[in-house]
Amino acid sequence: MKRIISLLSVLLIFISIFNLNSCKPDPIEELGSIYGIVTDKATGEPVKNANVQLRPSGETTLTGTDGRYEFLELKDGEYSITVSKTEYTDLVDDYVITIDGSKAIRRDVQIEKIPALLKILDSNGNEIEVLDFGSMQDDNIRMFSIFNNSTMPLQYQIYKSAAWVVSFSSDEGSMNPGETRPIVISIDRTKLSFGDNATTITIVTNNGGKQLTLKANKAGDVSTKDAINVTTNSATLLGSINNQLAYSEKGFYYGTDSNVSNKKIVSGNGIGEFSYNLTDLQEGKTYYFKAYMMLDGETVWGELRYFTTNGGNGGEPDEPENPETSLPTVITGSVGDITTDSALSGGEVTSDGGAAVTVRGLCWSTAQNPSINSKKTVDGSGTGSYSSQITGLSSNTTYYYRAYATNINGTAYGEVKSFTTEEISLTGEINGYEYIDLGLPSGLKWATCNVGASSPEMSGEYYAWGELETKDYYGTDNSSTHEVVMEDISGDPNYDVARAKWGSTWRMPKVNEMNELMNYCTYEEVDINGRKVYKLTSKINGCSIILPRAGYKISNYHHYYNNTTCYWSSTPYQSSLNNRAYGKDGYGCGSCSTPERYMGFTIRPVSD
Repeated sequence: MKRIISLLSVLLIFISIFNLNSCKPDPIEELGSIYGIVTDKATGEPVKNANVQLRPSGETTLTGTDGRYEFLELKDGEYSITVSKTEYTDLVDDYVITIDGSKAIRRDVQIEKIPALLKILDSNGNEIEVLDFGSMQDDNIRMFSIFNNSTMPLQYQIYKSAAWVVSFSSDEGSMNPGETRPIVISIDRTKLSFGDNATTITIVTNNGGKQLTLKANKAGDVSTKDAINVTTNSATLLGSINNQLAYSEKGFYYGTDSNVSNKKIVSGNGIGEFSYNLTDLQEGKTYYFKAYMMLDGETVWGELRYFTTNGGNGGEPDEPENPETSLPTVITGSVGDITTDSALSGGEVTSDGGAAVTVRGLCWSTAQNPSINSKKTVDGSGTGSYSSQITGLSSNTTYYYRAYATNINGTAYGEVKSFTTEEISLTGEINGYEYIDLGLPSGLKWATCNVGASSPEMSGEYYAWGELETKDYYGTDNSSTHEVVMEDISGDPNYDVARAKWGSTWRMPKVNEMNELMNYCTYEEVDINGRKVYKLTSKINGCSIILPRAGYKISNYHHYYNNTTCYWSSTPYQSSLNNRAYGKDGYGCGSCSTPERYMGFTIRPVSD
């Protein structure tokens, strides 16, 4: 009996222990994290918008303004990172980061800038950062050269922002290693502000870029006022300088005929009105005078005026009382070839008034009485007909214009006429697919939807770079362009999925075109039909496009859906590995990174 009781006791103890153990919860898996700071090797400054990829998971993230990156909820195991950014050498970090438990492991790295691949040279082959047009009225052309200082071909595109920069002899193209490309640039001095003007042009390539500062000076205006305190033998001459310019001298020229260059008097300093008292004049005599200033070695003239020493005050005549000369006569021509931003007109000088016409042209304004102080052209000199190209206009706007001609007696005008520029069509279709014109400097039109999407907020289809079909698995082993030497594929139907699927002029955007979109648009997060998207609004014309936060695909997984924007450009990233291309990858709408080509990204087509 005692033996049975003992056995039962042991059995009860065993059951109790089993029950206690079976009631314990399953252990919770502890997850770790990796974070760090990416800095510039030369300066030590944080590098923002660097693309950091975690190996072997393939997760990517962009560094913030403080250079910080972070990967959360990582399982136990061994990891490493790679870092890439435009204008920097790719970093493949060999350091192995071991996650064991819930610890946060820090790994700071430095990346090194690629030496400058593009140089801007003057006519003597010296590197320059500034190109100065000076202040001469007819000096409107300069030349510089761009030099490919790399061992690989470069595609370049030149962007301008100032209206007074008119054209380049070549604003885009490709250059072989060691090639020098001369660029002729022209400006329109009528669009300059008085005084010093400065702007920058940006030369963007598929591997970095450069900026060149342009400078030009527009001589200020000096005006002649009516003479005052006129007596039988004296008078006070008045003039005015109307802007803050570093002139070297100012004063008046005067004489007893309209050719007043024989008697000069210097008067005062500073801006605003200035005067000079003339004495010992002949009674009953008519005197002509005009104000002047010296600016950068040039004489800038005011209007010609006169007075008579008869004891009365001088006035402002419509025409000088000179029996030999008068103002010119000019007729305003009709307008034609009206576009959204330009028109063609002209005029005819039918009489020079007995004095040589030194300048003629057309002036225009949105106000009803334009003058030579408004926008104007300079179309030669002398009598006869001439044509005038009116540029730099706004669309759907009414402009008033008239011809003008100037001789020593002043400026005469023709009849005021008007026209209205055409309205820009900001939306349309190409081959059945809608686009929006954001007014970008390149003139590029952006599609409203991704390839494979039926509405702007939908992600559409995912493609590995340079491939034309979607697939179930995205890896290096089935990527047709992985480790293949490639040129830019934009518009190539064998590799450009936008051209292959949509046809006509549709194509994938180049990296500089994606950067242009980001630079000239603001963005905000919005929800459309339950989808998180970015709304990009043009800083130029206020039009908008939608970019869904589509995420990307690696292996058979969909990463960061409804979280990050991921779009391919057509431009390969040139490196010895030949395994990356430029694309938009990350949070927000910053600059492009260089994801690996095998990854599945969405496509937003563009058209010229």
